[in-house]
Amino acid sequence: MESSNSLFEHFSFTVDKGQAPLRIDKYLMNFVENATRTKIQAAAKNGSIQVNGVIVKSNYKVKPEDQIKVLFEYPPSENELIAENIKNPVTGEIIIKKDKLNEKLFSSRLNSQKSFILTANLSTHNANLSPIISLKNPKAILTNNRVEAPTGNENRYGRKIQEVELHKTIVLRLMDSAGSPSTLGTSAALEVTNGIGQTIKGKTSGTRAILSYWDNSSNPGELYVRVTEGDGFVLGEEIEFGGSSTYNADLNGDTGTTGAASGNLNLVRPIKITGTLPLAQLNVSPGTKLANSADLKTGAVTRWNQENYRLIFTSNDSSFDKSDLIGSGAVSDGLYEGGVSIINESFKVPVSIKNIYTSYGYLYTPDRLKNSSNVATYVTKEISIDNPGNSINLVLNAALQEIDDVTVMFKTKRSSQQIYFKDINWEYFNASGVPDVEVTPSSGTNFSPTTESQSDFKEYNYSVTGLKEFSSFAIKIIMKSRNPALPPRIRDLRAIATF
Repeated sequence: MESSNSLFEHFSFTVDKGQAPLRIDKYLMNFVENATRTKIQAAAKNGSIQVNGVIVKSNYKVKPEDQIKVLFEYPPSENELIAENIKNPVTGEIIIKKDKLNEKLFSSRLNSQKSFILTANLSTHNANLSPIISLKNPKAILTNNRVEAPTGNENRYGRKIQEVELHKTIVLRLMDSAGSPSTLGTSAALEVTNGIGQTIKGKTSGTRAILSYWDNSSNPGELYVRVTEGDGFVLGEEIEFGGSSTYNADLNGDTGTTGAASGNLNLVRPIKITGTLPLAQLNVSPGTKLANSADLKTGAVTRWNQENYRLIFTSNDSSFDKSDLIGSGAVSDGLYEGGVSIINESFKVPVSIKNIYTSYGYLYTPDRLKNSSNVATYVTKEISIDNPGNSINLVLNAALQEIDDVTVMFKTKRSSQQIYFKDINWEYFNASGVPDVEVTPSSGTNFSPTTESQSDFKEYNYSVTGLKEFSSFAIKIIMKSRNPALPPRIRDLRAIATF
């Protein structure tokens, strides 16, 4: 449209009724494409900006319902699109295969295939209109939800270098009150009477140990014991056994000759330590396989220090702890029932961990601990309540693939507890974090994050009662998914503490 003074209208705006006062140069920057403040100020200086038919400067502040026009001496540019007459419908296909870097880094995993494929199907039913796609600068943005369902058995977990001090294993040689060597029968006799694994106590030193292995091939026989308490046995002191009642009756006491149920024990009591107290020689070679008594944790020895009973090894599944009895393989002849032993040429003896000094690596951290290994977690702040509570009720709405895609935990604190709230371990609702009543997820196989609907969300209830009175609590929600493209979605979280 041409104005009366031969200027051409390029832009026209009516200010909204609710518009707050704003400089016109700033206002026009929001409405004129590719406009800069410098260009707008130059146009105002040249008299090209009018408000309500009056030329204004760039510092003019617009008001509601102002009529703004931008006029120039030249007409606005015009573009005319003319459709080409296409006689036949067009159908085509474009395939983009990209990411050479990934293909080089992960060639073995990709098996010579492309790392990303985008397929675009082009079609038309209008003979005058053809679809066009420019391949000059195609771009694709791929995202990945930080959600998974770790179990602790993934390759990234478990490998850990540990340096541990083992309980020292002492070799005891025994004699009876008459000064004769005590053979104490055969190893089979000890097994029958639950001798292996029982405690042994020195009456003078107070040292306690666990019987690991009985070598009856020599005379006197030798007991291999793991020292668990005290500074060590002394020569000449009496020892007492802590096994079954039948076994104790045969080995403990002051006088007399008796025999065990197996008929293999025949000795004069009390039993004393004689000879020397050598340290069992564990000639553990690098590469020796380690396993705990349940064979659930494994590792390999990297270095063994006989003098201080220090063992350095790499665990492959999960870290060993002080409760683990470790060795090199299962004992097949029953000398140590249900356990494992480090096998040497001359003896078999299980070893246990006394102290753990250093450890390195990344281990799986269970959900109940802080900084758990699950990447998708929601943790509330510590919620303080005015009156003590002993129960918690939690309600949430969630769209899930499987009911175990969400597990819910809680923790509480009493006002009298002298502990940081963050250091309190979490507890599961209903022992495993599942809702009070199982609810079948509605999404099923048709679930899609791009087609969210109200029907995808179901209500899940969690509750716990009978807790010790608490003054504050918190909630932790763990979200899991075996497909990162289909994460669980949660809304409408409500938590109530009651008494």
